Amino acid sequence: MTAVSMGNPHAVIFVDDPAADLRALAEEYGPAIEVDPMFPRRTNVEFGRIRHVDGHAEIDLVVWERGCGITLACGTGACGTVAAACVEERLRPGVETPVHLPGGTLHITVAPDLVGVRMRGPAVTVFRAELDLAALMARRA
Repeated sequence: MTAVSMGNPHAVIFVDDPAADLRALAEEYGPAIEVDPMFPRRTNVEFGRIRHVDGHAEIDLVVWERGCGITLACGTGACGTVAAACVEERLRPGVETPVHLPGGTLHITVAPDLVGVRMRGPAVTVFRAELDLAALMARRA
């Protein structure tokens, strides 16, 4: 396991077994790792598998997000996972890596000197709401 921070903490676990079910691992181990004393403010937990397709590395990723469980996508988790893979020398920095999450694919590049991370991918609105702050505050009083 590698711990990284991308604005919020992440515990990245690489799974080498090609038959392992990443979602099942995340559901089984994510809740306990999230609240482990090693992470006093809790952590997101990533379960990733690096695979090679036509000579290029790709990552399959499932994220247990602190406070809410399995998520469809997590940009900071994808960035943190590729950064951890570069630090562990599983991937080369400076090369764009597709990261496949349940909600879609993000493309992550860690700078050759490891000082920056770039993410590209689609963004869609999944929820829109309006909040009447005055009414909310009046209910609270």
